[in-house]
Amino acid sequence: MNKVGKALISISIIAAAAVAGVTASTAAIGSSIWPEPKPHEYAVNANNETFGIAAGNTEDPDLIAAIGDDGRSGYVRSEDLLGPTPKSPAEAVEATETLMAGKSTNERSIPLYKEDGTTVIGTFTLETQITAESSKE
Repeated sequence: MNKVGKALISISIIAAAAVAGVTASTAAIGSSIWPEPKPHEYAVNANNETFGIAAGNTEDPDLIAAIGDDGRSGYVRSEDLLGPTPKSPAEAVEATETLMAGKSTNERSIPLYKEDGTTVIGTFTLETQITAESSKE
């Protein structure tokens, strides 16, 4: 074997050893080389309310970015998106059955705020309609 061949083999062995060493040290460290996922950090306004785009994998901010009915950008309160809580289990069942039967479209407008959470700059309309489909065989 010539000198170039021996040099290439030596480089290959050194590279393989280096990779093995990195692999072994990575295995020894385990998952500590990857940072733990951090909760999404939202901006905070003067009223100590969080605001921003809902991340989807963490708790929603107090004020969620939205586009109002007139196209203006602003924020809606997360609790406003949820809507009113039924006063009784019977009221909840009735509302669900009405929606499932397709007899009702629940449309409501909620305020659209500036990031301060107090200045109303428009409205954001929510429409909920559930259409029950039956399978035909």
